[in-house]
Amino acid sequence: MSSKKGQNLRVKKHFPAKKWLGIIRNYLLGKIGLNNYWLKELKEYYGWEKDGGFYKNYNQKQKFIKTLWKKKGRKTEKDIRSYYAETNYWILRQMFIHKNNCFPEIADLLPKDRTIDFCEYGSGVGPVTKWLSPRFPKGKFTLVDLPSPVLEFAKWRFRRNNMTKFLTVPPQRFPLKEKYDFITCFAVLEHVTKPLKLVKHLVDHLKADGTLLIDYQYDEGTNENLFQSAEQRDKTIDYLNKNLKIIWALDKEWKKDGGFGQYLKPKKI
Repeated sequence: MSSKKGQNLRVKKHFPAKKWLGIIRNYLLGKIGLNNYWLKELKEYYGWEKDGGFYKNYNQKQKFIKTLWKKKGRKTEKDIRSYYAETNYWILRQMFIHKNNCFPEIADLLPKDRTIDFCEYGSGVGPVTKWLSPRFPKGKFTLVDLPSPVLEFAKWRFRRNNMTKFLTVPPQRFPLKEKYDFITCFAVLEHVTKPLKLVKHLVDHLKADGTLLIDYQYDEGTNENLFQSAEQRDKTIDYLNKNLKIIWALDKEWKKDGGFGQYLKPKKI
């Protein structure tokens, strides 16, 4: 362990036990048909006659997506943004990979006795909000993502939740205007061209003593992970570790997926 500004630089390379237990529980329930909410949502959204419509569409689009990224150089922000707008594959993929997910480690941080402002940045289909919102009815949730079929699906998914709103990331700018008690940013930084600027934007829109929960994968140049992001990874993590109060730090040296970062914003920054 090392120290920055007197802080203990703790690196989290694992899930809490209660998260693993929750995922296993959901997996087992799915095996007996009691955790198939995600299939029911997709079936309703797309009008499939049978649950098997998912697997048919998912398998077809998996083959297509492997060539889509390489079709256009994907070097400019415009090209990268269009990639996520060109297919609904990401709806299917995210619903599938998050079907057993749960977030008790985040729930443990949230107060139940007052209203909280919560932002899921780079929300995709909104897995964090989907799990937390029924457990925290006083929470106000903001989901933020690129204009894409995924965002339109998320709007449909939370159409009956009047405590949830949506922001679209505009070209060449960042979207947040309000300040939040909690911001999550998962599986985002490796896909953006300006991760350091994005992190500073998120920190600017945290309330004093607000919490930022973040990860940062490393696989540079793999599929849609960007070289531009990998080049700024160390500086971005340094900014977080030097300017925020560390609960769990991202690790520059841990190349697998960067671990899980939990930071508090000091009252003065």
